[in-house]
Amino acid sequence: MDIISKDHIFLDEDLKTRDSVIEFIAKNAEQLGISDDSEETEKDLWERENSFATSIDSILAIPHAKSESIKVASILMITTKEIIPWGDAKVDLIISLLIPKENKDNLHLTLLSKLSAKLMDDDFVRFLKTEKNKEEICKVILKTISAKEN
Repeated sequence: MDIISKDHIFLDEDLKTRDSVIEFIAKNAEQLGISDDSEETEKDLWERENSFATSIDSILAIPHAKSESIKVASILMITTKEIIPWGDAKVDLIISLLIPKENKDNLHLTLLSKLSAKLMDDDFVRFLKTEKNKEEICKVILKTISAKEN
């Protein structure tokens, strides 16, 4: 299973709250075979979210979790029809990182680092928010996380 595929991308979802997004991520992770327990995944996402809001300015949110319930490292991307409140921010782009608890090489830190750096690029964010071709979105995200660090 790839870390991201077109099945991991959800565009123009009718989600209106941070709660509904977290639940949506957990349920879809289980349906996609990423997680074997949506409730535990949701609990672990909330544990991280409650320790600090994962929004970046008022651009996007990056909810993430390391969990026993997650079987394969994955990225889920969601755009919402409307801007939703997320902590002190308002967002319409969510990129979720789901990492197995037994993660020997700190994959979550590498992914967070690479994605966070690229998400400071306005053109990249605009592309993610407006592109409708899921294959293109996958290609660009995979290229971003595969790039060698300088």
